[in-house]
Amino acid sequence: GLDQLLARQNPDGGWSWAPVATDAVVSVNSDPYLTAYMVFGLTRTAQAGVNFSPEALQRGVEFLTAASTSPDQVTDPGALDRLTFQYFALGRAGAANPSAAGQLYERRSELSPWAQAFLALLLEDASPGSQQADTLLTDLQATALRSATGAHWETSAGHWWNWHTPLSGSAVVIYALAQRQPAAAVLPEAVNYLMSNRNPNGGWGSSFESAWTLLALAEVMRGTGELSGYF
Repeated sequence: GLDQLLARQNPDGGWSWAPVATDAVVSVNSDPYLTAYMVFGLTRTAQAGVNFSPEALQRGVEFLTAASTSPDQVTDPGALDRLTFQYFALGRAGAANPSAAGQLYERRSELSPWAQAFLALLLEDASPGSQQADTLLTDLQATALRSATGAHWETSAGHWWNWHTPLSGSAVVIYALAQRQPAAAVLPEAVNYLMSNRNPNGGWGSSFESAWTLLALAEVMRGTGELSGYF
């Protein structure tokens, strides 16, 4: 998988939806949002101790840095959500932009819950113990929607290009809360929501939902210490 990913990197350092111009409908230009996921994935790969050329990650960071506009230049809420993830991915790669994080925080009410969760992690990474990050996470706990299947967060309507659904978006919120506030009272209810929506085959609605759900559950287990028991 890593070899395929690196082979698809464009000369400008980014990634596109298609490697060659075989379909006019699919863009062959590097896409910042898609590239942000590649940078996030490569950062986690490096943290896991898998060896690959650090130049690939650096080139991805450089492209994403250049392609990520200032938040005050973005008017579309869906684009602002995507931009938040882009800055989050850069922050996790060691290329945080405190100025952009501050601007995003000023517009936090325009962000979807999952984007607010990424912003909280970005702020915390940039400044451990961030009061702004705590505010975001506390607000997210207060806005959770509760039902018989647990607690979840909705996604903003009409933002299909951001890929998130209520399931994956809720998983991202859980992913953030479990890292920074593992004792949050809403987490057991939110985990119940994820498990209540699991398919009979063991996964969730899509590979995207399944990936974020697994990432979220892993963080929950780290936070609660569920895997540290000795029997």
